[in-house]
Amino acid sequence: MAFRLQENRWNEDPSRHSSSCAASFDAVEGYDELRAELARQWRVDDAERQPWAREIFDELELADGATRRPLESAAFQARLLRGEAPR
Repeated sequence: MAFRLQENRWNEDPSRHSSSCAASFDAVEGYDELRAELARQWRVDDAERQPWAREIFDELELADGATRRPLESAAFQARLLRGEAPR
């Protein structure tokens, strides 16, 4: 969902800002499954991780303690769009 903050007017008097839904988007098929598998990969030792998961973690620089969203990784996006999510 995408939200937009806009002024709320009632009887021509401006009041507090309110949010309105500007658009809604469907999630790409397989996102939840791929995200869950990536979380599982994070919990195993580095030596046991799949190479694709290591690539995503390296791109996100998670070893440095960063907190990033999976979609910030080009490798995650590519895997998702190719339909390589676990089923």
